[in-house]
Amino acid sequence: MFPSREFQSLGFWRISLVFLGMFWAISGPGESWAQDLFTVRNISVDEVAETAADARRVAIAKGQRQGIVRLFRKITRKRDVDLIPTVDATTLEGLVRGFEVQQEKTSATRYLALLTVHFDQSAVRAFLRQTGIPFTETSSKPYLVLPVYEVAGTQVLWEEPNPWRRAWVESEAADSIVPLIVPAGDLQDVVGLSAAQAVSGDEDRITKLTKRYGVDQAFVAHAKVTFALGSGEPSLVVTTYRYGVSGDRMSTEAITGQTRDQLPGILRQAVAAIRSNVEEEWKGETALAFDRQGQISLNIPLENLRQWVDIRKRLEMVAEINQIELASITKADAQTVIHYFGNPEKLRVALSQRDLELTDENGYWILRPRGAEGGSSNGQAAQQ
Repeated sequence: MFPSREFQSLGFWRISLVFLGMFWAISGPGESWAQDLFTVRNISVDEVAETAADARRVAIAKGQRQGIVRLFRKITRKRDVDLIPTVDATTLEGLVRGFEVQQEKTSATRYLALLTVHFDQSAVRAFLRQTGIPFTETSSKPYLVLPVYEVAGTQVLWEEPNPWRRAWVESEAADSIVPLIVPAGDLQDVVGLSAAQAVSGDEDRITKLTKRYGVDQAFVAHAKVTFALGSGEPSLVVTTYRYGVSGDRMSTEAITGQTRDQLPGILRQAVAAIRSNVEEEWKGETALAFDRQGQISLNIPLENLRQWVDIRKRLEMVAEINQIELASITKADAQTVIHYFGNPEKLRVALSQRDLELTDENGYWILRPRGAEGGSSNGQAAQQ
């Protein structure tokens, strides 16, 4: 147990901080989202050379180059990708942390495989920071996609045919920084939420469904299809509603075709456009702002020491945070100063992806794990 605040001596802090360090070393940081973000999977290579060894060497080099290009596309906006300087062989070697090989096949002169390349987060950050191109290091928490298809006044979500849902299931989502999950559509899903309830935003039923899939955000994609009289020209209007920790919002996408046969392609085009828009928006919201730095003093209510270790671990995974200073700690709370890039709103969004809520309560910044209630009210005054 910690002594009360009035008995916090220098000796006590030395012992406590040493113990925290030991506890942190034993528990280990685990694999962070950032590490996964800087991993590119399923890179297909196929090379022919004079020998299998030469083919393998060339294939792995090309695979790593493909990987860095895919990584840049994942963490930077489309308009900036072409502005990134070409990475030479020496620089690329410094950006790669390691790689893995799957489905390896060789002949006397040919080499085929799938590569997984792990890139060094610090090295990539330094390279992109030097170019001045904005990028993000924060993956969004997953969304559960609810594709409602409407034609001739009839709305379907789980029922067949639902070509809109099929377009989402079949869509490719390689290197996605905003995971969009399509539910299975089993009996429990069907009973739990109808198409009309999804479109109307029935919060209770949507929340129950998201919890079933282990997420806390939902993405309702309402696709309404109409056909022109005579020509049969299809028109698609998709209205999306997002609910969850990143805030509620709505957007609309409209696409038209020339013939009814083009409808499946239009639906696939709409899915791709929505995925792209969501990711571009996320990258803009979470791009690291190295030219703007601030600090914030906050209070973290605690139930026990293990909770502080867990929260600190989460804080160290937040790319926006540059430094964490523990000012004081008791059995009730921890007073902490966080140095960060960007502004408080960007920091709040990044923290929310680690299930941490930053709130201003009566002029004091309070940080709690999502879902926690109460806590100490003697936080430090908000500073930026």
